[in-house]
Amino acid sequence: MVRWLFLVGVLAALAASGQAAPVASACHPDRFFEKSLNLDRDLAKEEVVAVDSHDCRHTSFKAYVHIRDRCEGIWHTYDLNSEAQVLEQFKIVNADGWTKRPEVFFVTRRLGTPPSGIAEVVRLDQRSGCARVHTLFAYSPQDPALRGFAVELKDAAARHRGLEIVLTKTYATSEQVLTYRYDRKRERYVVYG
Repeated sequence: MVRWLFLVGVLAALAASGQAAPVASACHPDRFFEKSLNLDRDLAKEEVVAVDSHDCRHTSFKAYVHIRDRCEGIWHTYDLNSEAQVLEQFKIVNADGWTKRPEVFFVTRRLGTPPSGIAEVVRLDQRSGCARVHTLFAYSPQDPALRGFAVELKDAAARHRGLEIVLTKTYATSEQVLTYRYDRKRERYVVYG
């Protein structure tokens, strides 16, 4: 509290004297997530890496989500088409409710207008040979009239197994909310309701 009052006093004195207050560059740390777990059916653990980085002046941004899988002695990296500027959301969770293995959910954004980025739910499937990425849900805005979008992964309806995806699209004068559930036969999320 004393520091705060001191800072207020210094800024008030500078303002009264007509001098400009010193500009401090606010730099918060990058966010880096790395987790080793089994995403497919083999014995080796995969690595999930999610990064949200920027410089202190906020002029350079980079965000991505990668899955690294070791198969037949070689590491394979899947970038999930996630390259953007901001990592908005990231979870490793059993989303579909049918398989025992977790899925990766993320939302990355590119700065600017109209809003752009990508939201995905992916899992690794291994039916034969090395695992492959299976996209259960993907959304990337293409509508130039769109003002904003939000994607949530949550238990929105108890009657459906697993978690649902709620996509909210915002326009100048309206809002559209779409809810998706996992369809086991199609092996992907489908809109309902």
